[in-house]
Amino acid sequence: MPDQSFKIQLLLDQGRFEEAEVLIGECIGKDAEDPLLFYLMANARLAQGHLHPAEEAVRESIRLDPESDWAHLTLSRILCEQSRFHEAETTIEKALELAPSDPDNWAQKASLANRRAGRMSAGLRRGPPGRRRDRE
Repeated sequence: MPDQSFKIQLLLDQGRFEEAEVLIGECIGKDAEDPLLFYLMANARLAQGHLHPAEEAVRESIRLDPESDWAHLTLSRILCEQSRFHEAETTIEKALELAPSDPDNWAQKASLANRRAGRMSAGLRRGPPGRRRDRE
């Protein structure tokens, strides 16, 4: 993987996510126990908007390395995108437990709180389903 890691990162940086995904898959075929490969796969899939495959990849990364705060952070982001806020919150708390001084973890916690609050306030503006609003 060390030979390929530079190429994978370059592909990701260039936005060539499908190519990166193919190369990562080849590397996983040679070393299915490397959590970094699954983490990179999750990021390639997430960048393409493939949330469920990204979630599967990052969960495999966490299975291989449960102490990886960056994998927990990525999982929290994926869950947040799926509006699975409770799970995202639990996951970011784990990332914060593992790396309490990482500003990315705190930024995700704030982003999650904002997304959750936005969803709740949007529901308040709409009112209960089936009820007519007289003043609009």
